[in-house]
Amino acid sequence: MPEFEQHGWQGFWIPGRKCNGQHGVAVIIKRRFEVDMMSATCRPAVTPPVTLMQEPYDDGDPPYVSMRAPGEIWVEKPRVDIIVRGTAYAPGGKPVPQFDVEMRIPKLLESKLRIIGDRHLIWYPPVKWLTPEDIAKGEAWIWPDPDFSEPEPIAKLPLRYEYAYGGWAKLIQTPDVAAIAQEQKVIAEVVEERREKKKEILEQLKKEEEAKNKKPEKEKPKGDEKAAKLADKAFGDGGGEQKLDDETAKKLAEDEAKDDGMKVVSAYRLGKDMPETADEADAQKAAEAAQAKKDAGDEGEEEAEEKPEDPNAKFFSGADGATSMLDISKLDLEDEFSGELDARAKAEARKLKDEEGTLRDRATEFGDIEISDDSWAAKYIRARPERKKKKAPEQTEIPMMPYPTNLAGKGFIASHMEEAVDKVPLPNIEDPNNLLDPENIFVDLVEIDLDNLRVPAGWGVYSIGAYPRAKNFGAYFWDIEEIKKAHDKLKDEYDEEDPDDKPIIEALQKFEVPLMNPLAFQEAHPKMQVKEVRGDEDVYFTNLTPEGNLYFKLPGIHPTVTIDMSEGPEFMPLRIDQLLFDLDDPKQPAVEILWRGFYKLKDFDELGRRPLRKISVIEIDQDGWLEVQRKMIAKKKGITEGEVDEEGFEKRDYEAEYKEQFKREKGGKGERLDEISDAVVWDQDDERELVYDEWDQKIRDEKQAFIDDQKAKAEAEAKVREKVLKGMARELADEEFGIIRDPETGEILAVEPPEKPGGKGGKKKS
Repeated sequence: MPEFEQHGWQGFWIPGRKCNGQHGVAVIIKRRFEVDMMSATCRPAVTPPVTLMQEPYDDGDPPYVSMRAPGEIWVEKPRVDIIVRGTAYAPGGKPVPQFDVEMRIPKLLESKLRIIGDRHLIWYPPVKWLTPEDIAKGEAWIWPDPDFSEPEPIAKLPLRYEYAYGGWAKLIQTPDVAAIAQEQKVIAEVVEERREKKKEILEQLKKEEEAKNKKPEKEKPKGDEKAAKLADKAFGDGGGEQKLDDETAKKLAEDEAKDDGMKVVSAYRLGKDMPETADEADAQKAAEAAQAKKDAGDEGEEEAEEKPEDPNAKFFSGADGATSMLDISKLDLEDEFSGELDARAKAEARKLKDEEGTLRDRATEFGDIEISDDSWAAKYIRARPERKKKKAPEQTEIPMMPYPTNLAGKGFIASHMEEAVDKVPLPNIEDPNNLLDPENIFVDLVEIDLDNLRVPAGWGVYSIGAYPRAKNFGAYFWDIEEIKKAHDKLKDEYDEEDPDDKPIIEALQKFEVPLMNPLAFQEAHPKMQVKEVRGDEDVYFTNLTPEGNLYFKLPGIHPTVTIDMSEGPEFMPLRIDQLLFDLDDPKQPAVEILWRGFYKLKDFDELGRRPLRKISVIEIDQDGWLEVQRKMIAKKKGITEGEVDEEGFEKRDYEAEYKEQFKREKGGKGERLDEISDAVVWDQDDERELVYDEWDQKIRDEKQAFIDDQKAKAEAEAKVREKVLKGMARELADEEFGIIRDPETGEILAVEPPEKPGGKGGKKKS
């Protein structure tokens, strides 16, 4: 079972691969500590299970709501995530237009947030409303920057990304841009319709070519192989009409008499005893005929005995002497069988096997659980209070665009028109070192740079799909070749000679498959990630509780883990890679700490040969943890026993000493002694060279080279033919849509569909 609990510690293990390709098993250990505000210390508390994925707040639906809990089962995390969940309180509890909150871990991290009351944008019209004539003269729009309204007083605010910069913007264009966009939309619709029509024409051309090149199948000869041989003997290979003379006919009769194979086979097929010779077969056949004649005579002389009526005859089909089958349609299943079948089915459904294979009755030992619908689960699931969910942005005819770094934010502007700017709310949470102002509020979609977008201010869980985290996701290097093949296959579906396909082909050629970066697994805000945490640091919060200040020291308690991979316990190093400060209840703050380790494997098959038996967790204090760290550092530095390095660490091979407790090694590579009988056991994980015959390797290589060469030639010929057919389909599609192009660039100049019978063709121009 991947999930486990020991002595209050919650754990989870999962097999996986790191981004560098290393196979292994990741072990995650979690513990929650409550803060004693009187002594400024932490004490163990009830720990929730390790979360499998990000969990959103329950007052909205993703992506319009931020995440409450992080996903915690990643195989690796190179940095330490620091996440804060709570509410900002104004100093003294009195509403003010703005105030700051701060969290600080000395020598590790300092961060501030500016909390601002509700405010909005104030729109101003352009210096001049331009006409089409002004645009034709080359004049440009001049828009004044919008203003910010004064913030309203605020007393407290949840630290959630819904109150930060981001969200959705209305896309409203100026009249001149809207006219150009409408023309481009018409052209784009025609191009898409033509592309689909071209595909249909291309498929039809391929079918016609296949039908044309298909060779007619030769008519299969009638009769069996014996008849064909006899006919060949009789008529030879000569053409024309042939005659069968007396000598040949006599010879054929003799051959047929000698060949008793068909008689033997027929006897087998009839299920009879096989006669030894052809004469016995003839005698047996004559005896059967005589018996049949006698039976027929007896029936004529004596009256047939009256057969009793079969009470089950109505359930069978077929006439007398014919094969009879049970006719299910005549059975009254509901009355005769359904009750019994239902009772048996329920009885079987109640039975189950426990871990030792013992058959148990669910009804008597566990209670009769109905599983016909989902209602049975209600008493096993903790009911959550219903909350009024936040609504998604209203869907209107005006198109809207999400902000890539925060889809749940307050809102932003990407258009200068009044409806897209006026009264748009401004964020309540900002970075004091990078405040919004009227000059940088507008987002130019033409020159947008995803790598330099403004990130929302906050300390919460950062969504998987938000930039800059999203750009770290990609393909693992061992999948790159397959992805490139799929990419090339996609590119081949387009026509290089088609002007409408060229932009797509160019974009595909420029596209590079991104590689997976382990930073994608970090759950905290990009500015809330640090290199390392010891676990006993001091923590300071300002204005995160009604009292104003909160100070405490991290617990300095750690787990040490041993993992048993069917060869005895082995020490497994862990490191802290997540601190989640839960201040939702300001009267009882808490912190959840996550440790992660990785046990290396050669491949996943090794997990099958050496299954994971047990993971044991032992609690140690800060001094014990520091000792473990010193040993790990000594190991990395290659310090030998009996020496001391410049930092005072004893130079011993602690890992070797630890393993020596559980097994003794003897002999050469791949051997070890059984702990009980000292019998030599072969190590299945040892790498061994596979020896095979190489005498025919050259022949196989030459054969494969020939096959590859023929395949390459066939593919080249198919591509040439495909190119010809695409050209024909391209011309037919343009002709059907009446597309007129620039002879040099191939750009669509006009669309004049040909007139249809009984009506007039339409006309569209770009």
